Amino acid sequence: PTAFRLGSTITATRVTKVAPTIELPISALLEKDGSEKVWIVDPQSSSVSAREIKIASKSGGSFTVAGGLEAGMRVVTAGVHSLSEGQKVKVPEGGV
Repeated sequence: PTAFRLGSTITATRVTKVAPTIELPISALLEKDGSEKVWIVDPQSSSVSAREIKIASKSGGSFTVAGGLEAGMRVVTAGVHSLSEGQKVKVPEGGV
């Protein structure tokens, strides 16, 4: 800007907007029929349903969800390949 002289020293702060993300262990991911899904637990019926998701990135033992989930949903993180649609599950006491 014209208010600064060439060679001036200034201090600036960069302001960025950080969107909340959902990160899950890779063990929660079910890759089936060319799509990526996770199992969601319905708290009312204690049954599971497959939910198609979009993945933003994978890193080591986890992945970041870009779409298809909302905060607060219960996602199965173990045994995803042995479940079937509508199957009843038991959530451990204190399970998150």
